[in-house]
Amino acid sequence: MSHTFIVFSPRPLLVVLPLAPYGQQLLSRLKALHPDLPGDIEPLCDSNPSLAEALIVEGLQLACDSQHAANIELGRALLLAIPRRLLERRVLLVARAALDLSEPWSARRLLEILHEVDSALLEEFATELLSSGVDELMEAGRDAGGWPPAG
Repeated sequence: MSHTFIVFSPRPLLVVLPLAPYGQQLLSRLKALHPDLPGDIEPLCDSNPSLAEALIVEGLQLACDSQHAANIELGRALLLAIPRRLLERRVLLVARAALDLSEPWSARRLLEILHEVDSALLEEFATELLSSGVDELMEAGRDAGGWPPAG
């Protein structure tokens, strides 16, 4: 069985938020987390670590668990709006807690995100998948090893 990875060219969050109806649903959830969202996310994340964690969870769930392309794009845009240094430090830890990474779809979508975030994290997660003992997950780990560098 052949699977496809979707290596993406991210668009900014404020560009993809108008995607109806999913963008409006995300906007409502963001406003519920903090009234200043989706404004300048960086200072909000810097001053409020629990908000940053909630944004990472929201982005991961949309980007990795969704089937609809608009939701996947919204989740990816949200993740990439979070300060990179914070995302690099927390994304894989949060993903392990928030996602069912035994599900090949979610694992592959996470690999796609890690490809954009940090090559060391991509390699770490791909190695975990290779040692999982689950054929589809091992295949995903092998596939991730052949990607060109992000950029």
